[in-house]
Amino acid sequence: DSSAELSLEVTRQADGEGWDLAVETRNFEFFRPDQAESDVPDRPGQGHAHLYLNGLKLGRLYSNGATIGALPPGRYTVRVALNSNRHRPGMAGGKPVEARAEITAQ
Repeated sequence: DSSAELSLEVTRQADGEGWDLAVETRNFEFFRPDQAESDVPDRPGQGHAHLYLNGLKLGRLYSNGATIGALPPGRYTVRVALNSNRHRPGMAGGKPVEARAEITAQ
């Protein structure tokens, strides 16, 4: 059933001091474990995302938005990849679920 497959889209908008990212998912729920939960099991369609800028991991996303601060002038690629609670790649059609957006900083 392809309607149950994960999907992801990322958009960006300059906010004056940096960049706001909006992460839209389908069939995926962001989940942030409680500090006491060190071993949360994988659940289908649940987890977090990893945020990368030009290949460098900036951190994890536990919601559908993030902000990247001011950047030196240049072109950048933002990549967001879905992951399970145990950090396994979110998969759809045998491929990791990820999305990219380009940023041009002036």
